[in-house]
Amino acid sequence: MSLMRIFKGLQGKVSQKSEDLADTMLIDELDQRIRDAKTKQNNIDNKTNQVVASQAVIIQEIETIQAEMEKLKGQLAQAVEKKGKEDPICAKIVSELNKRKNLISEKQPQADELGIGIESLRKQKSANDISIQKMEREKESLKANQLLIDAKKSKCRNAFWSK
Repeated sequence: MSLMRIFKGLQGKVSQKSEDLADTMLIDELDQRIRDAKTKQNNIDNKTNQVVASQAVIIQEIETIQAEMEKLKGQLAQAVEKKGKEDPICAKIVSELNKRKNLISEKQPQADELGIGIESLRKQKSANDISIQKMEREKESLKANQLLIDAKKSKCRNAFWSK
């Protein structure tokens, strides 16, 4: 075996080790980025759940107020029928209806804003999902490439030393 052949073999081995180390570092970096993205995903899920719960509470409040308004409208109709429109009870019921109407007009925009926030969070989650999938595919591709290179190295090593 010539000295030149040994030198070229060592030189190739050093190059290959450098490439292997770079691939390993890249895989480790991808692993960290995937973990970070999954943590972000969990945070988005938690925030979405909180916003959905807040929206549900507000919607429930609106529905309760609307039910109260229906009840008050029934009372108003009975009061008008029995005592006339000018009765103080009718005025009190109309006042209560207006208060509840104002409450609904305050709460409805809040529910709408939360709905917009939920959609935004869902879009973020979708984009994050795509990002995670891309990183995982890239990681798997690097691992497959490493396995292929390892197989080639093994074959070359066996051929080199068998001569």
